[in-house]
Amino acid sequence: MESEPKPIGPAGRQRSTWVWAAGIGAALLVCAALTGASIYVYQAATAQPGTLGGPPAVPTLVEFASLPPGVAADGQRLFSGSACTACHSLLPNTVVVGPSLAGVGARALGRKPDYTADEYLLESIVNPNAYIVQGFNRNIMPGTFQTQFSDQELGDLVAFLLTQ
Repeated sequence: MESEPKPIGPAGRQRSTWVWAAGIGAALLVCAALTGASIYVYQAATAQPGTLGGPPAVPTLVEFASLPPGVAADGQRLFSGSACTACHSLLPNTVVVGPSLAGVGARALGRKPDYTADEYLLESIVNPNAYIVQGFNRNIMPGTFQTQFSDQELGDLVAFLLTQ
């Protein structure tokens, strides 16, 4: 089960906490705190003895074809005004926590066999553990964006990322 983000640390910092069920008797905890120019991401997995924890449960993937047409300008506003910029840069070779998204529109095509660029980008937003970019770890990006964003907002984000 997923919890609502809860405050952590002193006032004046942007912070979030996510907890996911990772199986019977197991949970995954991810905390992120943004303080000035630094971001701290903490992750812990717990499990009962004799059980294996796993990645958080992921909602059924939204099919890109079922989304309304995206508007790149609206996606840019959403990207800039949401948690995306806490972990992703749009500047080339600039890693914050996750990979730089500069050029992601071109890289998305061919990243996964039999996926279009927009299908890959959508899956990367709603099921970020489906494909992990080399050099980065699993379970850092929350898998909650499918429930946080409307279908229109998801389409807008994909349309914006295709322009990068």
